[in-house]
Amino acid sequence: MSALTLPTSSTPSHISFAPSLPTSTSSLTSTAPLYFAFLYPDSVAVYSWSLSLTGNAQARARAGLPTPVLEWTVELPQAARSVVKQCAVLQTKAGEVKVGVLRTVREEDGEIRDEVVIVGKEGDAQTVVVMEGARRIIAKAAQREEGSDEEAEEDSFLLETSEGWLLETFLYSQSEDMALLSPSLTPVPEFCPQIQHLLLPPASSTSSSRFPAVIGLSASGRLYSSSRLIASDATSFITTPDFLIYTTFSHEAKFVPLFTLSPFYTGPSAVEHTESFARRANGGVGGENETPSIKRAVERGSRIVTVAPSSTSLVLQMPRGNLEIICPRPLVLRVVRDFLDS
Repeated sequence: MSALTLPTSSTPSHISFAPSLPTSTSSLTSTAPLYFAFLYPDSVAVYSWSLSLTGNAQARARAGLPTPVLEWTVELPQAARSVVKQCAVLQTKAGEVKVGVLRTVREEDGEIRDEVVIVGKEGDAQTVVVMEGARRIIAKAAQREEGSDEEAEEDSFLLETSEGWLLETFLYSQSEDMALLSPSLTPVPEFCPQIQHLLLPPASSTSSSRFPAVIGLSASGRLYSSSRLIASDATSFITTPDFLIYTTFSHEAKFVPLFTLSPFYTGPSAVEHTESFARRANGGVGGENETPSIKRAVERGSRIVTVAPSSTSLVLQMPRGNLEIICPRPLVLRVVRDFLDS
């Protein structure tokens, strides 16, 4: 396993990666760099990381990981007494990289409030006031699908409050604007330390609409798709362009097709539809032996680290700290089906 050490003057307060979610296996060979940011008490540093997914995996492993490149560093606007909490990185549809910094500021009169500072490469900064008090910030990049007639939503950052409310601050907000409730997203019933924004695939073959949603995992193990409870025994989750994958306290990894989470979906239950989805991808062969394709046993205490749809690999971390890779059937069938279609 390779490791990288980046030269930094001090320990960052938070590290955030820009969201990246390809729409098909054909886009998994993209050489576009991955962007991430280091948040310091008074500045932000943005790096680009070119990780190639093409060529021989063993040759890439022998060559080692490429070194991230420092793109730019920007000082945050000065505040008398402020504490940075988190940051989020967003790559806009125009290719710009923006960073949203959530911080708490104490005014001279003793009033405490949260604010989001949006900074870019040119050093320009916009400050958005958050009156409700936010605990989490994530990037929301609503990208327009190729060949779609739908109007793309404006890029923005999402804030989650202690009660699960979702606030939205748009990328080009004016200074001293206020973060307002998101007009397109339903709040989650409780605060979720792990939350992700995504666009659900169309619910049927006759529709091209992608419904925005957030997937959230609470500290008690409840997994939500917006306000809908998916599971009450989840321990970790991740998404691919086609599946919501999560592990449970009963030591299983489960796979739910994302389109079944759409409010417009009227088909069978998620588990039944996952089974039929795997059956169709396998050429119409199905039966009792299809059960492993919708869930499979994993080692006790396993947590999801990441997923690589291009190689059909799901990386799990064991309680001992070691990493294991499995190739679940739904991921394999999805890739095989895409290659057959192309």
